Amino acid sequence: MVTGELTDGLFPPYTALSYTWGTMERTCPILINGLHCNITSDLFEAMKAIREMQQSHDDMSGYWWIDMLCINQNDLSERGHQVGMMRDIFQKATLVVAWLGPDYNDSSVAMEDYRGQLRSLRNSDYEWEDDQRYFDLQLNFRRFLSRPYWSRVWIIQELCVAQRILLACGKRTVPWEIFQAEAQGDPERSAHPTYLQLTLSMDNFQVLIPYSLMELRTKLQSSKMSLGSLLTFSAQSLSTDLRDRIFGLLGMATGDSIGGIVPDYTMSPCRVFCCAIRAILHRLSSRHVTAVEETRIGDAIKKCLHNPESKDDSSRAYCDGVECNVWWCCLEVALFDS
Repeated sequence: MVTGELTDGLFPPYTALSYTWGTMERTCPILINGLHCNITSDLFEAMKAIREMQQSHDDMSGYWWIDMLCINQNDLSERGHQVGMMRDIFQKATLVVAWLGPDYNDSSVAMEDYRGQLRSLRNSDYEWEDDQRYFDLQLNFRRFLSRPYWSRVWIIQELCVAQRILLACGKRTVPWEIFQAEAQGDPERSAHPTYLQLTLSMDNFQVLIPYSLMELRTKLQSSKMSLGSLLTFSAQSLSTDLRDRIFGLLGMATGDSIGGIVPDYTMSPCRVFCCAIRAILHRLSSRHVTAVEETRIGDAIKKCLHNPESKDDSSRAYCDGVECNVWWCCLEVALFDS
């Protein structure tokens, strides 16, 4: 393990890993610089796959940035400082590898050559009435789009600011551009009855996340967005730490929309959500708010057990912000700044 400064421009080329943490209830021991370290089984699987990937990918540098290993998770000050640098870390990486997990249900095959397999079906004696092969292909692809990886709030920034992305699933890899072409390249699929059956039987929102990320990545390449817009986009996204539902968006948000919020893990989730609400309300105060909007915002605030507009409510110190309705209020207020 080595250390470097992103600001001096002298850091060595490195690859950043985007992955799902998993649970600390299932850990695996590894050795780093002679020291024993426990990592989640999900990361352990990713690191095993990385070792094989490097043999076939010359563009993968010898240095990797992996948050679980490069950030002292027990030092809240360091953790907050590093999280504040997350945009730069992923933006300056020569490559971002998005690890979606081990292969199952042939989803990695669908990721790599969805359109090719579709063309193969059309060029054969295949008929739409005999749709089992088409059904299997669509199902595998949608299983890939529904993997837990896509539901993480942190991947929004990790993928949207990256220069180059390589998706990895099992032993297969595919550049983001090819995956995007595969995902968007079948205009006939929505007209087929099997496709309609699939969309009704699976979590529609989960399947649509990668498509939404493709659009957001294009937007964020040229400019940042308001915190309210990003909160609305990520409303259903998940994080191991509730505070990351805000902290994970700050690097993509315009300075005037975050109200000076910085990652601080000594604050409770409720306090962080309240800071976000006040930042959005301050931004809204600079434009005309309709009577309907004002009423809805007021109703949302009234439903909170803790007043998000107050900075001195000590009862928020240990609150998760969910049961007191503050998180719901944050999402409601964000709608008017998106």
